[in-house]
Amino acid sequence: AKGLSPEEWFEKIKAFHRDFFPRVYALGGKMSGEHGIGYKKLEEFALCTPQAELNVIKAIKKALDPNNIMNPGKLVDID
Repeated sequence: AKGLSPEEWFEKIKAFHRDFFPRVYALGGKMSGEHGIGYKKLEEFALCTPQAELNVIKAIKKALDPNNIMNPGKLVDID
């Protein structure tokens, strides 16, 4: 949207994501495929992804990166 500050634009995008991603998941989709989840979508990812799926992702992360040195705080918190 023309004339918005970066902060206003970011909030507009967040509002869109809060509306859009639950619809995507309700239809059986996911918010990302081959490109992963960017830091701007982490909150929506955590809200939309079933807990069991998050647990699997966390278990894989812990197995491959037990010291949490590869992209700490990205995608899932393993603490």
